[in-house]
Amino acid sequence: MSLLNKMTRQEQKQQTRNNIVSTAERLFRSQGFDQISTRQIAKECGIAVGTVFAHFPDINALTQAIYHQKLTHRLAILFESLAEDSDGLTRFLAYAKTLYELYDEDRAFSKFLLKSAMFDLSYFQQQMDEFLLQIAEKLEANMPRNNHEQRYIVAKSFFGFYMFNLLRGLEDTQTSPNDWLALLEIDCRQLLTI
Repeated sequence: MSLLNKMTRQEQKQQTRNNIVSTAERLFRSQGFDQISTRQIAKECGIAVGTVFAHFPDINALTQAIYHQKLTHRLAILFESLAEDSDGLTRFLAYAKTLYELYDEDRAFSKFLLKSAMFDLSYFQQQMDEFLLQIAEKLEANMPRNNHEQRYIVAKSFFGFYMFNLLRGLEDTQTSPNDWLALLEIDCRQLLTI
């Protein structure tokens, strides 16, 4: 088989995967994620159920792919707007704002996603580790007297505050991402004064 044919097959696979993701997202939004089966997704895509499973072993993997696609798009926009010399706290809060807004768009879906990812961090582990290292590096501007290991601990603490405010915020329908962000900023600033 020639390289051209292989690339065409890869492109077909990617197109099928993208179709599954966009169809699932549309169905989840219109009917509720807990009301949709892989059979319905396959039927709507015009493919066999096995094809859905060939791309996504379970519904959790599919929901993670939907979230990852949205996240990648949002973070690309954020990266363009962030100043390279922004300090760790500024950078962290910008990420948090972007993610809080994303989670707020569909709270039920976000809760489902977080429940499925909470005890299976393998999907997010690499991105999370890289992010924490980046924040720890940028925290040097906020914490010039502290070493990298100490700044990394602070970055992990920031992430803990982020998760706490996210989980609490998703449950409280009277609050908005701006409320969550304000609480997060207070927590993070207090930690920097210790």
